[in-house]
Amino acid sequence: MVIEGSILLQNDTEVDTDNLCLFRNEGTEVKIKANSAALVLVISGEPLKESIFASGPFVMNNKSEILEAYQDFQAGKFGSLPE
Repeated sequence: MVIEGSILLQNDTEVDTDNLCLFRNEGTEVKIKANSAALVLVISGEPLKESIFASGPFVMNNKSEILEAYQDFQAGKFGSLPE
């Protein structure tokens, strides 16, 4: 995620502020070059290899889990923020 500035990825792809880049799970290196002062967030992790189902603000593994999340949210089970 490019938070500020712009970067060049793998020597050929320019990415500007507020853009997200996803990489295939292959290879062993990523080349990032800042075109000017830049702030970049890089996150890495092991692939989950699970199904993904998204609806609104929720991301779960299937539709029934999404429906349960909506019910929990509407029932106030997600807590509250202090005023």
